[in-house]
Amino acid sequence: VSLSPFTIDVVNHRFTLFWEEIKICEVIISFMPNELINQTTRSGVPYDSIINLANDRIRINPAPVCIYKVQKTPCKFCNLPVENVAYNLDDIKEVIDYCLKNVNFEHFLIGGGTYSLTGGWEIITNITRYIRSKCNKNIYLMSIPPKEISVLDELKDAGITEVAFNLEIFNRKLAADLMPGKGTIELTYYMSAFKHSIKLWGNTGCVRSLLIYGFDSDDNFLNGIEQLCCLGVQPIISIFRPLENTELRTQNPPATLDIFTIYQEFLIL
Repeated sequence: VSLSPFTIDVVNHRFTLFWEEIKICEVIISFMPNELINQTTRSGVPYDSIINLANDRIRINPAPVCIYKVQKTPCKFCNLPVENVAYNLDDIKEVIDYCLKNVNFEHFLIGGGTYSLTGGWEIITNITRYIRSKCNKNIYLMSIPPKEISVLDELKDAGITEVAFNLEIFNRKLAADLMPGKGTIELTYYMSAFKHSIKLWGNTGCVRSLLIYGFDSDDNFLNGIEQLCCLGVQPIISIFRPLENTELRTQNPPATLDIFTIYQEFLIL
C-alpha cells in the first residue's frame, strides 16, 4: 500500500480520503455491513459485541470477554477487548435470527476468546443446535481442546462441521511464557483432540490448528507443522504482527526474507 497515491487521514475527527495532497471526500470505515451497524438486541446489547463479519462468515463470540483476559493471564500478542457488554444465549439467538434474514454470508464461526477454563461446551452446543435448527450452513468451531474426548462426539452430533484447536505455539515451554493462560494446556490434550477429530471429520481440511510464525526457531516451527500434517491436521500459518494494546506491541515481526524462506520449506513438507 505504500505505493498507492491514496491515503486516509483523520481531519476534524473524521476519516478523510486523499489522493496525494488532494482531499477527495470524507469516508466511513466499518467492519460491519450496513445491515448490522447500530443494531442492538431487545435487551440493548450491540450486535457487534456478540458477532463480527469476516469475509464470508459470521463469527459468534460465545463469551463477552475471554476468560484468560478476565483472569489476567492473556496471550501477550492478543488484542481482544478486556471489557464488553454482558449478554446471554437469548441475545445470541436473536442476532443469529437477524443475520440469517438480513445478512449475506456463507457460514458461521463459533469462537473468539475462550468461554471458560473448561471450554464452555454447553453454550457452544446450544448455539450450534440453534443454528442447525434454522439452517444448513456450515458451522466452524474454534476453541481450546476438550479434556473429555466424548465432547467432540456431542459437537459433531449438534451440527459442527469443522473444528480448529489452535496451538499458536507448538513449543509448550515457549507457549507458557507467551500465553500464560492458554499456553499451559498440555500438548497431550491437543493431540488427543486432533486424533479423535480426524476420526469424526476426516483428514481433508476440516480439522485445523493455527501456528504463529515469528517466535520459535525455524526448526521447531517446521517440526510442529510436520507433526500436524502427519496426523492429518491442516496447519494454518499466521505471521506474527505486533498489535496495539498488547504486551508485544514493540516486538519486531519476522523479516520478509525469513517468511519467504520458511514458505519454501513448507512446500517441501
